This record gives sequence, C-alpha cells and structure tokens, in this order.
Amino acid sequence: MQQNLTLHIHGMTCAGCEQTIRQGLEQLDGVEEVAVSVSTNDAQVAFDDSTTSLDTIARQIGRLGYRMVHAESFEGFDHTSAMTYVARLGGQAKSALTWLGARTIFCAALTLAMWLIPDRFGIDGLAICSTVVLIIGGGPMIMRAIKAFGLGSLTMDTLVSVGTLSAWGYSILKAYGRSTLGLDLARQADVFNTPYFVTVATLITIVLLGRLIEQWAQFSSQSAVRKLVGQPVAEATRIGPGGDEVVALDAVVVGDRLRVKSGQRVPLDGTVVA
Repeated sequence: MQQNLTLHIHGMTCAGCEQTIRQGLEQLDGVEEVAVSVSTNDAQVAFDDSTTSLDTIARQIGRLGYRMVHAESFEGFDHTSAMTYVARLGGQAKSALTWLGARTIFCAALTLAMWLIPDRFGIDGLAICSTVVLIIGGGPMIMRAIKAFGLGSLTMDTLVSVGTLSAWGYSILKAYGRSTLGLDLARQADVFNTPYFVTVATLITIVLLGRLIEQWAQFSSQSAVRKLVGQPVAEATRIGPGGDEVVALDAVVVGDRLRVKSGQRVPLDGTVVA
C-alpha cells in the first residue's frame, strides 16, 4: 500500500542538501517519489510500505548525515492534530537553534582569543584550539560533506570542508612536520611561513554565524505560521437559500458552500470555487 508522508529533517543548509537527500532516498526500493525543500526542512515521500518502511527511510537519512526528527501523514488532519504537529516542530526547531547557537558562541569566543592574544597560546595552543573548533564547529559539516561526496553530490559543506581541512592539514605539517617527518616547508616560499590555525577557526566561526542567522530567520518566520495555526476558527459563513449565515463549525456538513471574505481564514478543508 502506498504511503504519503511529510518528513521533517534537521541539518539541511543548501540546495545541494536537497539533492543529496533526494538521491539517497530514491536509491531505496519501494520509494516512488521524493520532493525535498530546504526552506521548510521537509521532504514529501511516497513509498510502498510492503517494500520499505519508515525506519528504513530514517536510517538512510541518518547515513546521509542528516536527522529525521518527525514524520506525519496529513490525511484526515484536523485542527487539533495540526496544532500538535506545529508545536512539536516548534520545539524541535528551538532545540536545534539553541544547540547551533551554543556551538557558535563557543567557537567565536575561542577564535577571538586566538586573534587577540596569540602569544599567550603559542603554536601548540593555537594548534589545539584550532583542532577543537574544527571538531566541534566543523565536524557535522565534514561528515555531511563526506556522505554527500559518496553519492556524487557537492554541497556547501564540501566547500567549507575542503578549505578548512586543507588549511589545517598544511598548518600541522608546517608546525610539526620538520620534527616528525623531516619536512621544512619554510624553505619553499615566504607564503608558507605562517600556519593557518587562526584562519581555520575564523572560517568555521563565520560559517556557523551565517547559519545561525539563517536558522533564526527561519524560526522567526515559522513562529508567525505557528501562531496563525494556533488561532482556532470557531465559525464559518455558510451560503444558504436566504443568503449568508454565520454558523458554528460543527454545523457545517459535506456539500455546504462557505464564503471566505477578505482577511478571513479558511475555516475548513474544501474545494475553492472562484
């Protein structure tokens, strides 16, 4: 039997993420149609439940480097179900925003200290701090980039990962290569004389800050939608033989014609007639 579900997915940041998730899900047997939107962090999936299952889809999303936080079928959705659904999504979005904000603040504080007092850290301290920022701030990006690359997809995470890992790897060789591997990169050119530990931390922090601003904007806009859904409509304007009449929603039956005036909310599901 075919199932049509809306999956709420955490971790998407660009159109490349949409492509990665779509390609990954389309590889599963039984998945018939996939539509992914990074703007709403949702994926519409149609699949045959006799061939695959929701658990299989969730595991596949996890293997791609993302996380499915909720799945919902909107068949027979009523107002109470809608309110419960958007409230759950609001809590999940707030938790994700809080976690991203904490990572951003931590990485920004460490990066700022590396800029202002580099002499206090020394080369060893800068290397350690840069590595910490790379793991905490850039770790999720790097993992998603690796999984996307395995599917032949390049995303914004790929760009950030290649840049930061290259700079970090060179800096490690510059700082410790001579003592451990007998390398002396300083002999090559003046451009190689300075490790890029601070640059690595700065780049990751800037990317995190940009994504924090983006998620905050999404959270704010979605909050307005949640407030709108949270305002129940108690009455509807029914077109009767004697003209328009205001009735309770419980009095509306299948086949009634309703009038929605300018500025009013649509009270029930139905077919729009111009």
